[in-house]
Amino acid sequence: MSQETLAERAQVNQSTISQIERGEQSPSLNSLVSITEALDTSVEWLLGIRDQIVTSWDDQESLDEVEREALEIIRSVDRQYREELVQILKMVVAFRRL
Repeated sequence: MSQETLAERAQVNQSTISQIERGEQSPSLNSLVSITEALDTSVEWLLGIRDQIVTSWDDQESLDEVEREALEIIRSVDRQYREELVQILKMVVAFRRL
């Protein structure tokens, strides 16, 4: 994910993201939470406390069969193709709402 995309999703200034990545600035608590949510991960992982990425999708018990299948498909491809799949899904959902 680009700094620009992360900044947009986290509603944080892109220059702030850049400074945090370079170690020139520490994120505020609000920024840290926003970045964590935008990356769909945990604060522990983001801060290097936990080695494994934990996402809200890791609780597959709460997913129905179709959601698990969709998640499996998405996880089976590389990151760039994942983003394309998400865009396709968004277009399909928008079209269905018409």
